[in-house]
Amino acid sequence: EDENAYLLGEVWEDASNKVSYGEMRCYCLGDTLDGVMNYPLRKAALAFLMGKISASRFKRHMDCLYENYPAPFASALLNVMGSHDRVRTLNVLAGVDGEDLPRSQRGKVRLSARQRELGKQRLKLMLQLICMMPGMPCVYYGDEAGMEGAGDPFNRAPFPWDKEDKELQAFFRQTLGQYHACPVLVDGALAMEAPHDDVLFVQRKAQSGCALLAVNRGNRPHKASAFGHTVTLKARSCAFGRRNAKTGTPCAAMDGPVRFCPGDGAQNRFGFWEPGRRRASRPRAPFFSKKERFTELPAIKETRNIWQILFGG
Repeated sequence: EDENAYLLGEVWEDASNKVSYGEMRCYCLGDTLDGVMNYPLRKAALAFLMGKISASRFKRHMDCLYENYPAPFASALLNVMGSHDRVRTLNVLAGVDGEDLPRSQRGKVRLSARQRELGKQRLKLMLQLICMMPGMPCVYYGDEAGMEGAGDPFNRAPFPWDKEDKELQAFFRQTLGQYHACPVLVDGALAMEAPHDDVLFVQRKAQSGCALLAVNRGNRPHKASAFGHTVTLKARSCAFGRRNAKTGTPCAAMDGPVRFCPGDGAQNRFGFWEPGRRRASRPRAPFFSKKERFTELPAIKETRNIWQILFGG
Protein backbone atom coordinates (compact mmCIF):
# COMPACT_ATOMS: atom_id res chain seq x y z
CA GLU A 1 0.00 0.00 0.00
CA ASP A 2 1.45 3.35 -1.09
CA GLU A 3 1.23 5.93 1.69
CA ASN A 4 1.58 8.70 -0.91
CA ALA A 5 -1.20 7.41 -3.15
CA TYR A 6 -3.72 10.05 -4.22
CA LEU A 7 -7.33 9.16 -3.37
CA LEU A 8 -9.85 11.02 -5.52
CA GLY A 9 -13.59 11.16 -4.86
CA GLU A 10 -16.40 11.66 -7.38
CA VAL A 11 -18.26 14.27 -5.37
CA TRP A 12 -20.36 16.67 -7.45
CA GLU A 13 -21.14 19.18 -4.71
CA ASP A 14 -19.19 21.11 -2.08
CA ALA A 15 -17.28 18.28 -0.42
CA SER A 16 -17.27 20.02 2.97
CA ASN A 17 -21.02 19.65 3.58
CA LYS A 18 -22.44 17.04 1.21
CA VAL A 19 -25.65 15.28 2.27
CA SER A 20 -25.57 11.64 1.19
CA TYR A 21 -28.00 8.87 2.17
CA GLY A 22 -29.63 11.19 4.68
CA GLU A 23 -26.38 12.10 6.48
CA MET A 24 -24.17 15.18 6.45
CA ARG A 25 -20.74 14.18 5.20
CA CYS A 26 -17.40 15.97 4.97
CA TYR A 27 -14.61 14.74 2.72
CA CYS A 28 -12.08 17.55 3.00
CA LEU A 29 -10.53 17.07 6.45
CA GLY A 30 -7.80 14.69 5.34
CA ASP A 31 -9.19 11.49 6.85
CA THR A 32 -11.15 10.24 3.84
CA LEU A 33 -10.22 11.76 0.47
CA ASP A 34 -7.24 13.72 -0.84
CA GLY A 35 -9.31 15.56 -3.42
CA VAL A 36 -12.55 15.53 -5.37
CA MET A 37 -13.76 16.39 -8.86
CA ASN A 38 -14.35 20.13 -8.85
CA TYR A 39 -17.79 20.15 -10.45
CA PRO A 40 -18.79 23.40 -8.65
CA LEU A 41 -15.99 25.21 -10.53
CA ARG A 42 -17.10 23.70 -13.85
CA LYS A 43 -20.72 24.69 -13.22
CA ALA A 44 -19.81 28.26 -12.27
CA ALA A 45 -17.36 28.68 -15.18
CA LEU A 46 -19.94 27.49 -17.71
CA ALA A 47 -22.59 29.77 -16.25
CA PHE A 48 -20.24 32.78 -16.35
CA LEU A 49 -19.04 32.20 -19.90
CA MET A 50 -22.61 31.61 -21.09
CA GLY A 51 -23.77 34.90 -19.56
CA LYS A 52 -26.05 33.25 -17.01
CA ILE A 53 -24.23 34.74 -14.00
CA SER A 54 -22.08 37.84 -13.65
CA ALA A 55 -18.37 37.92 -12.92
CA SER A 56 -19.10 39.02 -9.35
CA ARG A 57 -21.45 36.06 -8.87
CA PHE A 58 -18.74 33.69 -10.17
CA LYS A 59 -16.29 35.23 -7.71
CA ARG A 60 -18.79 34.81 -4.88
CA HIS A 61 -19.38 31.13 -5.71
CA MET A 62 -15.65 30.41 -5.82
CA ASP A 63 -14.82 32.40 -2.68
CA CYS A 64 -17.46 30.46 -0.80
CA LEU A 65 -16.12 27.12 -2.03
CA TYR A 66 -12.46 27.81 -1.26
CA GLU A 67 -13.29 29.26 2.16
CA ASN A 68 -14.74 25.85 3.04
CA TYR A 69 -11.70 23.86 1.92
CA PRO A 70 -8.33 23.54 3.70
CA ALA A 71 -5.51 24.77 1.46
CA PRO A 72 -3.96 21.30 0.85
CA PHE A 73 -7.35 19.95 -0.20
CA ALA A 74 -8.04 22.89 -2.52
CA SER A 75 -4.65 22.39 -4.18
CA ALA A 76 -5.50 18.74 -4.83
CA LEU A 77 -8.87 19.33 -6.51
CA LEU A 78 -9.38 17.85 -9.96
CA ASN A 79 -10.69 20.74 -12.05
CA VAL A 80 -12.73 18.91 -14.65
CA MET A 81 -13.76 20.68 -17.84
CA GLY A 82 -15.96 17.80 -18.93
CA SER A 83 -16.77 14.19 -18.11
CA HIS A 84 -18.65 11.12 -19.32
CA ASP A 85 -21.59 12.17 -17.14
CA ARG A 86 -22.08 15.55 -18.80
CA VAL A 87 -22.95 16.94 -22.24
CA ARG A 88 -19.81 17.76 -24.24
CA THR A 89 -18.47 21.10 -23.05
CA LEU A 90 -18.26 22.45 -26.62
CA ASN A 91 -21.99 21.83 -27.07
CA VAL A 92 -22.84 23.49 -23.77
CA LEU A 93 -20.79 26.59 -24.57
CA ALA A 94 -22.29 26.78 -28.05
CA GLY A 95 -25.78 26.75 -26.50
CA VAL A 96 -26.81 23.50 -28.21
CA ASP A 97 -26.81 20.76 -25.57
CA GLY A 98 -29.81 18.81 -26.87
CA GLU A 99 -31.37 18.52 -23.43
CA ASP A 100 -34.71 19.80 -24.79
CA LEU A 101 -34.92 16.92 -27.29
CA PRO A 102 -36.21 13.37 -26.79
CA ARG A 103 -33.42 10.90 -26.14
CA SER A 104 -34.04 9.25 -29.51
CA GLN A 105 -33.12 12.50 -31.30
CA ARG A 106 -30.11 13.62 -29.28
CA GLY A 107 -27.70 11.58 -31.36
CA LYS A 108 -28.50 13.81 -34.35
CA VAL A 109 -27.44 17.04 -32.64
CA ARG A 110 -24.81 18.86 -34.72
CA LEU A 111 -23.34 22.33 -34.39
CA SER A 112 -23.44 24.79 -37.27
CA ALA A 113 -20.21 26.51 -38.30
CA ARG A 114 -21.25 29.66 -36.44
CA GLN A 115 -22.27 27.78 -33.29
CA ARG A 116 -19.04 25.80 -33.34
CA GLU A 117 -16.89 28.93 -33.63
CA LEU A 118 -18.71 30.51 -30.68
CA GLY A 119 -18.26 27.35 -28.64
CA LYS A 120 -14.54 27.20 -29.46
CA GLN A 121 -13.97 30.80 -28.38
CA ARG A 122 -15.65 30.13 -25.05
CA LEU A 123 -13.88 26.77 -24.66
CA LYS A 124 -10.49 28.46 -24.95
CA LEU A 125 -11.46 30.98 -22.28
CA MET A 126 -12.67 28.17 -20.04
CA LEU A 127 -9.39 26.27 -20.35
CA GLN A 128 -7.39 29.34 -19.40
CA LEU A 129 -9.72 30.10 -16.49
CA ILE A 130 -9.55 26.51 -15.22
CA CYS A 131 -5.74 26.61 -15.38
CA MET A 132 -5.65 29.70 -13.17
CA MET A 133 -7.71 28.20 -10.34
CA PRO A 134 -6.35 26.12 -7.42
CA GLY A 135 -6.21 22.44 -8.28
CA MET A 136 -5.21 20.41 -11.31
CA PRO A 137 -6.83 20.99 -14.72
CA CYS A 138 -8.37 17.89 -16.26
CA VAL A 139 -9.48 17.58 -19.90
CA TYR A 140 -12.06 14.95 -20.90
CA TYR A 141 -10.81 12.98 -23.90
CA GLY A 142 -11.80 14.52 -27.20
CA ASP A 143 -12.60 17.99 -25.87
CA GLU A 144 -9.16 19.10 -27.05
CA ALA A 145 -9.99 17.70 -30.49
CA GLY A 146 -13.29 19.57 -30.76
CA MET A 147 -15.60 16.59 -30.22
CA GLU A 148 -19.32 17.31 -30.07
CA GLY A 149 -22.04 15.31 -28.32
CA ALA A 150 -25.26 15.56 -26.36
CA GLY A 151 -25.83 13.67 -23.10
CA ASP A 152 -24.90 10.05 -22.36
CA PRO A 153 -24.18 8.00 -24.45
CA PHE A 154 -23.58 10.57 -27.21
CA ASN A 155 -20.80 12.24 -25.21
CA ARG A 156 -18.82 8.97 -25.24
CA ALA A 157 -18.23 8.57 -28.98
CA PRO A 158 -14.92 7.16 -30.29
CA PHE A 159 -12.04 9.58 -30.62
CA PRO A 160 -12.08 11.25 -34.06
CA TRP A 161 -8.73 9.95 -35.31
CA ASP A 162 -7.46 11.92 -38.34
CA LYS A 163 -10.42 14.29 -38.01
CA GLU A 164 -9.26 16.29 -35.00
CA ASP A 165 -9.51 20.06 -34.83
CA LYS A 166 -5.78 20.71 -35.23
CA GLU A 167 -5.99 24.38 -34.27
CA LEU A 168 -7.83 23.57 -31.05
CA GLN A 169 -5.43 20.73 -30.26
CA ALA A 170 -2.46 23.05 -30.65
CA PHE A 171 -4.07 25.59 -28.34
CA PHE A 172 -4.70 22.97 -25.63
CA ARG A 173 -1.18 21.55 -25.99
CA GLN A 174 0.42 24.98 -25.69
CA THR A 175 -1.74 26.18 -22.80
CA LEU A 176 -1.38 23.02 -20.71
CA GLY A 177 2.32 22.72 -21.46
CA GLN A 178 2.95 26.22 -20.24
CA TYR A 179 0.74 25.63 -17.21
CA HIS A 180 3.00 22.76 -16.15
CA ALA A 181 6.01 25.11 -16.33
CA CYS A 182 4.45 27.68 -14.00
CA PRO A 183 4.96 26.90 -10.27
CA VAL A 184 2.83 29.78 -8.95
CA LEU A 185 -0.26 27.98 -10.24
CA VAL A 186 0.47 25.11 -7.85
CA ASP A 187 0.71 26.96 -4.55
CA GLY A 188 0.03 30.61 -5.30
CA ALA A 189 -2.58 32.46 -3.24
CA LEU A 190 -5.82 33.13 -5.12
CA ALA A 191 -7.50 36.53 -5.47
CA MET A 192 -10.28 37.62 -7.83
CA GLU A 193 -11.88 40.91 -8.84
CA ALA A 194 -14.97 41.59 -10.96
CA PRO A 195 -14.85 45.20 -12.23
CA HIS A 196 -17.66 44.52 -14.73
CA ASP A 197 -20.38 41.90 -15.18
CA ASP A 198 -18.52 40.56 -18.23
CA VAL A 199 -14.96 40.92 -16.94
CA LEU A 200 -13.16 38.78 -14.37
CA PHE A 201 -9.61 39.17 -13.06
CA VAL A 202 -7.86 36.19 -11.46
CA GLN A 203 -4.52 36.55 -9.67
CA ARG A 204 -2.22 33.89 -8.23
CA LYS A 205 0.64 35.12 -6.07
CA ALA A 206 3.59 33.37 -4.43
CA GLN A 207 7.22 33.99 -3.51
CA SER A 208 8.28 33.15 -7.07
CA GLY A 209 6.10 35.92 -8.51
CA CYS A 210 2.53 36.44 -9.59
CA ALA A 211 0.27 35.58 -12.51
CA LEU A 212 -2.67 37.65 -13.68
CA LEU A 213 -5.51 36.69 -16.02
CA ALA A 214 -8.30 38.98 -17.22
CA VAL A 215 -11.27 37.43 -19.05
CA ASN A 216 -13.91 39.25 -21.08
CA ARG A 217 -16.82 36.93 -21.83
CA GLY A 218 -18.85 39.73 -23.48
CA ASN A 219 -19.69 40.39 -27.13
CA ARG A 220 -17.94 43.77 -27.17
CA PRO A 221 -14.56 45.15 -26.05
CA HIS A 222 -14.04 46.25 -22.46
CA LYS A 223 -11.44 48.36 -20.71
CA ALA A 224 -11.13 47.31 -17.08
CA SER A 225 -8.82 47.74 -14.08
CA ALA A 226 -7.98 45.51 -11.12
CA PHE A 227 -4.96 44.77 -8.92
CA GLY A 228 -3.39 48.02 -10.08
CA HIS A 229 -3.44 47.11 -13.79
CA THR A 230 -5.63 48.28 -16.66
CA VAL A 231 -6.26 46.19 -19.76
CA THR A 232 -8.31 46.58 -22.93
CA LEU A 233 -9.97 43.31 -23.85
CA LYS A 234 -11.46 42.37 -27.18
CA ALA A 235 -14.80 40.57 -27.30
CA ARG A 236 -14.58 37.02 -25.89
CA SER A 237 -10.85 37.27 -25.23
CA CYS A 238 -8.44 37.35 -22.33
CA ALA A 239 -5.16 38.98 -21.31
CA PHE A 240 -2.24 37.57 -19.34
CA GLY A 241 0.35 39.27 -17.21
CA ARG A 242 3.21 38.20 -14.98
CA ARG A 243 5.69 39.57 -12.46
CA ASN A 244 9.03 38.00 -11.76
CA ALA A 245 9.80 38.30 -8.04
CA LYS A 246 13.55 37.93 -8.58
CA THR A 247 13.99 40.54 -11.33
CA GLY A 248 11.01 42.74 -10.47
CA THR A 249 9.76 42.63 -14.05
CA PRO A 250 6.33 44.31 -13.98
CA CYS A 251 3.12 42.70 -15.18
CA ALA A 252 2.60 43.19 -18.90
CA ALA A 253 -0.97 43.15 -20.23
CA MET A 254 -1.78 41.78 -23.67
CA ASP A 255 -4.87 41.47 -25.82
CA GLY A 256 -5.96 38.25 -27.47
CA PRO A 257 -6.96 34.76 -26.33
CA VAL A 258 -3.78 32.89 -27.28
CA ARG A 259 -0.84 35.24 -26.77
CA PHE A 260 1.59 34.69 -23.90
CA CYS A 261 4.22 36.66 -22.03
CA PRO A 262 7.79 35.69 -22.93
CA GLY A 263 9.80 33.95 -20.25
CA ASP A 264 12.93 35.33 -18.63
CA GLY A 265 14.70 31.98 -18.77
CA ALA A 266 13.10 28.65 -19.60
CA GLN A 267 10.24 28.93 -22.07
CA ASN A 268 7.03 29.31 -20.11
CA ARG A 269 4.00 31.56 -20.06
CA PHE A 270 4.91 33.62 -17.03
CA GLY A 271 8.72 33.72 -17.05
CA PHE A 272 9.42 32.94 -13.39
CA TRP A 273 12.72 31.14 -13.89
CA GLU A 274 16.24 32.52 -13.78
CA PRO A 275 18.10 32.84 -17.11
CA GLY A 276 19.23 29.41 -18.24
CA ARG A 277 17.33 27.60 -15.50
CA ARG A 278 15.00 24.81 -16.61
CA ARG A 279 12.46 22.76 -14.71
CA ALA A 280 12.27 19.03 -15.30
CA SER A 281 8.65 18.60 -14.19
CA ARG A 282 5.86 20.33 -12.32
CA PRO A 283 5.68 19.43 -8.62
CA ARG A 284 2.65 17.38 -7.74
CA ALA A 285 -0.12 19.16 -5.88
CA PRO A 286 0.16 18.86 -2.09
CA PHE A 287 -2.21 16.54 -0.29
CA PHE A 288 -2.34 14.70 3.02
CA SER A 289 -0.27 11.55 3.34
CA LYS A 290 -1.98 8.61 5.03
CA LYS A 291 0.17 9.19 8.12
CA GLU A 292 -1.11 12.77 8.38
CA ARG A 293 -4.69 11.66 7.80
CA PHE A 294 -4.65 9.13 10.61
CA THR A 295 -2.67 11.17 13.14
CA GLU A 296 -4.75 14.29 12.44
CA LEU A 297 -2.95 17.61 12.39
CA PRO A 298 -3.96 20.07 15.16
CA ALA A 299 -5.82 22.33 12.75
CA ILE A 300 -7.78 19.39 11.37
CA LYS A 301 -8.61 18.10 14.84
CA GLU A 302 -9.84 21.53 15.88
CA THR A 303 -11.98 21.78 12.75
CA ARG A 304 -13.41 18.33 13.41
CA ASN A 305 -14.37 19.32 16.96
CA ILE A 306 -16.19 22.39 15.66
CA TRP A 307 -17.95 20.22 13.08
CA GLN A 308 -19.08 17.80 15.78
CA ILE A 309 -20.45 20.63 17.90
CA LEU A 310 -22.40 22.13 14.98
CA PHE A 311 -23.65 18.97 13.31
CA GLY A 312 -23.14 16.19 15.84
CA GLY A 313 -21.10 14.13 13.34
